[in-house]
Amino acid sequence: DCITFGPDNVAAQAATRIEDFRNADGDWLVLVLHGVDGEGWGSLALAELVSLVDRCQELGFGIRPLAEILARDLPAQ
Repeated sequence: DCITFGPDNVAAQAATRIEDFRNADGDWLVLVLHGVDGEGWGSLALAELVSLVDRCQELGFGIRPLAEILARDLPAQ
């Protein structure tokens, strides 16, 4: 499913999505965030981002940049 939220309370809403995913049967959670410390629309503070990443690590989630995931699936040239 695709859910959008913001521009306010982005960290709290992302934390809710992480907890929902934790209790779901899915294999993937993709969070697309739009900036840190005032950059972009609906940004969150760097400390909030660090907290979200820490929580994901506590839960044992693998965290990878999108470019790494896409590169893995592309044929070698």
